[in-house]
Amino acid sequence: MTPTPLVNCRRIRLLGGALALLTGLTAAASVPTPAGAAPAGPAPSAGVGTLSTDYGPAVWAPASTANYTVSNRPTSYPVKYVVIHMTQETYADTISLFQNPSAKVSAHYVFRSSDGAVTQMVREKDIAWHAGNWTYNTQSIGIEHEGFVDDPAWFTDAMYRASAKLTRTLADRYGIPKDRSHIIGHVEVPGATHTDPGPNWNWTYYMQLVQGNTAIGTGTVHTASSVNVRSGPGTGYGIVGSVSDGTSVSVYCQAAGTTVTGTYGTSNIWDRIGTNRYVSDTFVNTGNSGYIPNVPRC
Repeated sequence: MTPTPLVNCRRIRLLGGALALLTGLTAAASVPTPAGAAPAGPAPSAGVGTLSTDYGPAVWAPASTANYTVSNRPTSYPVKYVVIHMTQETYADTISLFQNPSAKVSAHYVFRSSDGAVTQMVREKDIAWHAGNWTYNTQSIGIEHEGFVDDPAWFTDAMYRASAKLTRTLADRYGIPKDRSHIIGHVEVPGATHTDPGPNWNWTYYMQLVQGNTAIGTGTVHTASSVNVRSGPGTGYGIVGSVSDGTSVSVYCQAAGTTVTGTYGTSNIWDRIGTNRYVSDTFVNTGNSGYIPNVPRC
């Protein structure tokens, strides 16, 4: 199928399976709709409004009815999985893509990188075409995240936390176990030809958030002058800045890394104080001698 000008070529590469559909509008992702399944047709019965009726924080901006299958889940199909995707495109362009009837692709939710804002595009009762596998389409909720698999700068704490809150809500609503067998990446769907969300997606951090470890710690840097901020939890990562003595920091998550001796002894704990910004916990007074309770690992 030759895409219309509205379809960005980078996005096509990620969603190639969906854009290589059979020409019938009853196809879902890269496999045909099985006999007896409802074809894409009228808009969802819930109607169109400013805010989602499925998930309060989301704005409702419906996908084209040519890009999903109307259903009545969980009566018609059980909802067993949440599938995590990366858009390989901007937030706005992804929304435009899903509203383009030529795309033959959609997801239930799309998250924005900068602030974690979320748009719902397909009702949860309906079947979005996102997984490239009809069975998984029927039994999952698809969540897209603005960004590119090879650029971790897009994977912000705001987006991780907002997405995990939705996934936690979905898991509670549908009885989905909060584990990596049921909260999966697109790459883990059987027969997947895509790699998203990619190696830079921090599954440890995300699953800790999904499981309820959502606290943000606080601390104060104490050092002779300043301490290096690194792009990862260890001295082998590049220096991306520094923080001065007396600086107050937020600790979004903590990771095990290079062992360092500092103001508060020796430890391998590193504190993530921003997106891809880590300092050794040995220079931060968090009020704890080790990991901070309820702050997620990463």
